[in-house]
Amino acid sequence: SSSLPKMKNPVPGGIVRKMDGWGEGRFGAGRVGHMHRGVDIVVRPGQTVQSPVDGKVVRTDVKPYKDDSSYRGVEIETSDGHKVKLFYLKPEVLPGTTVKAGEPIGTAQDVSKKYPDNGNGPMTPHVHVEVWKGGKPVDPTDSVFGRK
Repeated sequence: SSSLPKMKNPVPGGIVRKMDGWGEGRFGAGRVGHMHRGVDIVVRPGQTVQSPVDGKVVRTDVKPYKDDSSYRGVEIETSDGHKVKLFYLKPEVLPGTTVKAGEPIGTAQDVSKKYPDNGNGPMTPHVHVEVWKGGKPVDPTDSVFGRK
């Protein structure tokens, strides 16, 4: 396995999104046509989101949806080549900026507006954290929650 970078929870005390009207936020959870490639950490919309890693901000124009540019994200590259993507936050850093784990990088957006109550409840607001190494998604859960 590609050993993960040392990570911090991007939301102090944040927890994994439990089952809601739109699924659950654990890595590998089923999705239509694919598996969930990250871990969702519950937020309050407007809450400060912190960098989970030390690294360089390479993109602040990450769009989780091709057809909806209102939802945004950032991509941070670590010194060992991991790409860490965070979705559903309004970036407050610029590309080329070096960040340390725990430094603010943006403000949480309200994804429940895109995924309202479907009869089983709305999607819980969260920040989505993905880690990629060598073109493959890596489960960041244990590293984010300090279990490794």
